[in-house]
Amino acid sequence: MIFSSPPQFGQCPRSISNTRLSSLTQLSRTDLAGSAAWEQRDYAGAATQWKRLLVQIPVGTARHGELARAIDRAEQRAGMALPAPP
Repeated sequence: MIFSSPPQFGQCPRSISNTRLSSLTQLSRTDLAGSAAWEQRDYAGAATQWKRLLVQIPVGTARHGELARAIDRAEQRAGMALPAPP
């Protein structure tokens, strides 16, 4: 699709459907939920969120590799995490 001028903020090309935007929004939320869990030292929660995201990202892409490594780190830390104090 060729535009006579670039889309303005908040406007999307017609080729991007609302379903696609909804899907992208959900992926972003899942990524942020994993990051929030990591920041709270809930490493198992971070790994769980990021695994949901990983299956949506094409294998072989840089993002897939980065996310797979982040999941590995989170799972390692989850195994070493001390239980929460009573």
